Amino acid sequence: MLLIGAFTLALFWIHMSIFWSLGWIDSKILEPHSSRNSKHTWLSKFPLTHYFRNASFSTCPRQLKACRFNFNREPVKELQYPKYNCSDVPECVSVTIKTRHRYDLVRRCIDSIGKFYPGIKVVVQDEVNPMDTSEFSAWLKYLKMNPLIIYNQSQPGVGLGRRQALFMAATKYVLIADDDFVFSNKTNISKLLDVIQYSDAHIVGGDTTDKEPFHGVIRSVWEPRDRIIQSTLPKVELLGRVFHDIIPSYENCYAAEFTKNFFLADREAILKAGSWDPTRPFFEHEDFFLQMRKERMKVIFCSDVVVEHVRTNVFLSILRKKHKDVMFKRLRKKWHVSAINWCKRNFTNCSL
Repeated sequence: MLLIGAFTLALFWIHMSIFWSLGWIDSKILEPHSSRNSKHTWLSKFPLTHYFRNASFSTCPRQLKACRFNFNREPVKELQYPKYNCSDVPECVSVTIKTRHRYDLVRRCIDSIGKFYPGIKVVVQDEVNPMDTSEFSAWLKYLKMNPLIIYNQSQPGVGLGRRQALFMAATKYVLIADDDFVFSNKTNISKLLDVIQYSDAHIVGGDTTDKEPFHGVIRSVWEPRDRIIQSTLPKVELLGRVFHDIIPSYENCYAAEFTKNFFLADREAILKAGSWDPTRPFFEHEDFFLQMRKERMKVIFCSDVVVEHVRTNVFLSILRKKHKDVMFKRLRKKWHVSAINWCKRNFTNCSL
C-alpha cells in the first residue's frame, strides 16, 4: 500500500510539473475584492485544467508580428518618490472629453466634475460643423462663464478627437472620459493620481457603473488548428477580468493591459507611444491598447474608483454597429491577426 501511495504521489507531481512547464497553471484569474496585501484571495472560475496559460507562454511564434503581445512583459514597480512635482488633482490633471455635439451631456459631466474637483481644467473635443441651434448657442454661453474649459473642434472621428484633446491638455496627466459620464463620491481621481505618481505605470484606469468586463490582459493565440483553418495569422484575445498581479500598496488595484474609456494617463508617455490612431473613427479603443501593449506601456486597473455611465442617446451606438465589420476588418489587417476576440464572462470564444 505504501508503494502504491508513493507511486500515485509521484505520478501526481509529474503531471503537475508538465502542466506548470506548459504554463497551464501559472496565470491567476482574479475578481475585484476588498482584501489587501497577504490577505488577498485568488479566485478561479475554472477547474485546474482550465486555468489560463501563462501570458508569457504561447505556441505563438515570435516571428509573427501579432505574437509580440505575448513577450517582453515587465511587472509594475512601486516608486518611493512621485514622478512629477505636482501636488493635487487640479494641478496635475486635465480631463479630456470627446463629444459629437452632445452639449447637454457634456455640461452634465463637467458640472459633476466641478462638484468634487473645483478648479480642474477640462478639454472638450467636438467635431466640426455643429448645428446652429439653441442648444449650441446655450453651449457657447456656458463656455464664456467657465474659463477653465478649453473647447476645440476637429474633423469627425473618435481616434482623431482623442488625439487632438491630448495635445490641447497642458498638465502632466490627462483623465480620459466620455461625455455621458457623471462623477460621484466614488470617482476618486485622487487615488488614481496617487497610484500613477508612485508607480511606473503609464495608465491607471477605473470602473464604470455598467460593470462591463472591459479591463484585463491581452494575449496572442496561434493554436495548431489555426495553421490549417486560419492560415498563418494568430488571433488576439482580450481577456476581461483577468489580471497579472495585485498592486500591494493599493487595495483593489491590479496589473492589467487594457481598461475602459475612463483612465488617467501620463500625457508625455502616451504621446511617445503613439496615442490614438487618427484614422480610426470608431473602435479606436481596441487599437489604442494594442498600440500601448506593443510599446510596453504598463496599465493598472482599480475597481473601487467608479464613474457613473448614464447612456441617454443610442445614435452613436447604432452608428458604431453599422461600421463594426468594416472597422474590425481594418483593425485585423493593421495588426496582422485573423480575429480579435472579446473574452468576457463565460469565455466561450476564447482558447482555454
